[in-house]
Amino acid sequence: MNRNNLDSMARYISSERIQGIPDSFYDLIDIFESELKESGLECARKVAGKLVVLQAWQCGGRGVYFPSLKRLAALTRQNDILNDYYRNNISVAEIVDKYHITQGAVYQILREKPLPDKR
Repeated sequence: MNRNNLDSMARYISSERIQGIPDSFYDLIDIFESELKESGLECARKVAGKLVVLQAWQCGGRGVYFPSLKRLAALTRQNDILNDYYRNNISVAEIVDKYHITQGAVYQILREKPLPDKR
């Protein structure tokens, strides 16, 4: 399938509900549209439709895992701690104060996670 076909499919799908396409597909379009509108994008529905069609193109037919927000927040914080320690040379004591966690928790994160990429 080429990009032109994807564009026309996205326009069609985002303009009306098509029988047989799951409601969850349209739920994603609605979520993306809302966020894109909030960002000031005028053609938010069309872009949202295209994003969901692209997801279907890349991941269609496979089960895709989305971690919970709680898990995403924990992973983000762990990454921030690793960056602070390894890249920004912030001491463990300062990290304890900054993130309101114990010294043991900081050392556990440092032990379990690899040194971040030095880009």
